Amino acid sequence: MTSLPNRIFLSERMRQEIARARRGDRRFALHMIDLDGFKGVNDVMGHSIGDHLLAAVAARLLTIKRYGYVVARLGGDEFAVLQTNLSDNEAAAGLAIEICALLRAPVVLDGKRATVTASVGTAIHPADGANNEDLLRHADCAMYKAKGDGGDRHQFYAADMNLRAQQAAALDAALRLAIERDEFVLHYQPQIRLDSGETIGMEALVRGRKPDGSLVSPPGFLPRAEENGLILAISELVLRNACQQAAAWRRAGLPVLRMSVNLSPNQFRGQTLPLRVAQILNETKLDPRLLELELTENVLMHDIDQVIVQLQQLSDLGVTISIDDFGTGFSSLSYVKRLPVDRLKIDQSFIRDVVSDTSDRAIVAAIVTLAHSLRMEVVAEGVETIEQLEYVRGAGCDAVQGYYCGRPMAAAQFEDFIARDRHVAATAIG
Repeated sequence: MTSLPNRIFLSERMRQEIARARRGDRRFALHMIDLDGFKGVNDVMGHSIGDHLLAAVAARLLTIKRYGYVVARLGGDEFAVLQTNLSDNEAAAGLAIEICALLRAPVVLDGKRATVTASVGTAIHPADGANNEDLLRHADCAMYKAKGDGGDRHQFYAADMNLRAQQAAALDAALRLAIERDEFVLHYQPQIRLDSGETIGMEALVRGRKPDGSLVSPPGFLPRAEENGLILAISELVLRNACQQAAAWRRAGLPVLRMSVNLSPNQFRGQTLPLRVAQILNETKLDPRLLELELTENVLMHDIDQVIVQLQQLSDLGVTISIDDFGTGFSSLSYVKRLPVDRLKIDQSFIRDVVSDTSDRAIVAAIVTLAHSLRMEVVAEGVETIEQLEYVRGAGCDAVQGYYCGRPMAAAQFEDFIARDRHVAATAIG
């Protein structure tokens, strides 16, 4: 498909270069290249478009080929460039930067201009490895470091990357085992309606469980799950378990409360999300009106037309749709007005200093006006003080969520909270 040499050819050339280096004190660099977000191209646009992109990448990489260099495709969306007769590390960095720039230029896919970036990791012989295996592994470690830092960049190998790679592999194994054993734990944070002080719902927040029984918050494992693709399995487990809990609470006679569950942008790739949600609602016997699905604005960076279709299908099921962390992502008003969204959740970064910061006040006021004009409700997240609560109430927010009203708590604690403090904010709201 790309007409490039494969891994076997590259390995043989590396062995030849290592032998020459030993005889003549020569150095060379191995650059590992991985496309950022290639899986999304395949999922959204189809594998034939993905193949077209790979061929375009190969053609661009061949333009940097010089005497003695090797450009190879190792598999999938992973490529490599062997840079021979290396004068110094600056020359290696220069080529890596050139590769990033080449692949960053827009490409036409299915008649549309698209930008696909790449992460490049570089290992130098002999400093970073005396044999093929070490050089390939170390260049790969550097590439994943570049990808973990946001992609579209270059990274030299450093010795501590091995430790990080081992830690990442251990985390991957732990996540797979936790998925297999359904060991994730859900905590629930109450949402309070401002005009009555009544608890109207809760957000399900996932926690990981360590072997010693202690819990790990989402920043400790969700970013890695997004990288390795396990986020899809984790997200489905969270959705299923949250729906089961909500249905169990209704059967037990608890007040009518809406369960909010976060969606990952990866769940919108492909077209199966509405079907999976419908299946889970049917299996758990949960009234769709008691489920709220929260998405971030980053979802809009994917195929917006496909996202809108899926959101409409979800809305047709009867579930509530909300945009979480509103104001921090891809806030295009031309898209927001097209979405079948019921609620906007103001990100806590705008609430933290809202009492004293005029800019935050202006942003909160603008979001409230926008939402109400579009017939959406507004929830203020991260409310931790009575002063913040009073301000967002005066600004017109419909509901609040945050430590002032209640921290995330285990299911049994949440049941006690509802029985004892369902109107926890009533006094403050007055």
